[in-house]
Amino acid sequence: MFKMLNPRRFYHAVGKKKFWEFIILAVFILFFYGPMLNMVMLAFANKYSVPHVLPEEWGFKWWGYIFQQKSLVSSMIQSFVVALVTTGVSMLLCVPAAYSIARFKYPGRKLFMLSFLLTNAFPKLGIYTSIAVLFYKYNLMGTYTGVVLIHMINSMMFMVWLPASAFRSVHRQQEEAARDVGAGPIRTFFKVTLPMASPSRRYTRSSDPWRRRRAPCSSAWRGSRRCLSRCTASCSTRRRCRSARCSRSC
Repeated sequence: MFKMLNPRRFYHAVGKKKFWEFIILAVFILFFYGPMLNMVMLAFANKYSVPHVLPEEWGFKWWGYIFQQKSLVSSMIQSFVVALVTTGVSMLLCVPAAYSIARFKYPGRKLFMLSFLLTNAFPKLGIYTSIAVLFYKYNLMGTYTGVVLIHMINSMMFMVWLPASAFRSVHRQQEEAARDVGAGPIRTFFKVTLPMASPSRRYTRSSDPWRRRRAPCSSAWRGSRRCLSRCTASCSTRRRCRSARCSRSC
């Protein structure tokens, strides 16, 4: 293995094309991850001088200095709070909007979807200047509500467009089958639509689309989420569930 560290041996072993591809990949990794690795190294360096490649002394000296600054600690806590509140409020508003775009056809649907692009289609300076006028008018400047609103404006396009495309990948027949076996609209959304729209579940369906249809529904799981999902997967192809223990057939 150590013989391959010789550039000439490595060149003849992999060939000219693969050799230059490896060189380009190595330069790419060094260019993008080199500064990040240097920053991680300096974060744990108590003493570092230019001639040395590695720090002369390792430790947590600067970490203690940062956490001793009360203003910085308060800023970090507020940043996490604003991030959590923004994510929660954005999901509460944008996920239903994305579902309506993916499932229903109504006048102005494309215009409504295009409206989320406007905040990213124009220079931020002009948009923020106009928003500042409104914030001063309604006394939102310098408040948590104003900060959350600004963060929501920047994330609404991604919080609507990406879930909408994920909801389109879920077949409508699966939701109809869940409603046929007795699930309500809210339970159908949280037990069938939302799990199947997640990236991991979509990858599972694309890699093995028959896996969930082969599994029988035992009487112990009748009416539960697992039985509902399995019966739904069978009903999506208008076939009878392989197990006779399901509450209702398709």
